[in-house]
Amino acid sequence: MNVTPRTKYVALGVLLITIGIGTAFSYRGLSTLVNNQGWVEHTFTVLTEVEGISVSMSEAASSARRFIANANEEDAAASRTAIELADTKIDRVIALTADNPKQQQRARVVKERMSEFSQVTNGGHCPASRRQVK
Repeated sequence: MNVTPRTKYVALGVLLITIGIGTAFSYRGLSTLVNNQGWVEHTFTVLTEVEGISVSMSEAASSARRFIANANEEDAAASRTAIELADTKIDRVIALTADNPKQQQRARVVKERMSEFSQVTNGGHCPASRRQVK
């Protein structure tokens, strides 16, 4: 079989085009994988913050109940600290979900409810600055 130089160049050109196409698809797939990994990490971060809110609010409620039962100012302080931590975390969730209006709306509703809880517990009814235990 006699292969002409032109045939060699055509074969080499086809080979290079095939390698180029394969490289382009590989790059695209790798870029998609990296992008998806970023979204997975973002979702994990948001869920971690939400879990932290839940834990902080549970601690705030528990401390408020202990204050009601024992009138111990340390419990009142613990409740306020837990509410402040939860407030910091909900602000972080709001910032992290800036790309999703529905999540933003739900996070703001949670923040409002947390504020209501804080007003009740820190407004003199439970643990707070104005102690009403005799």
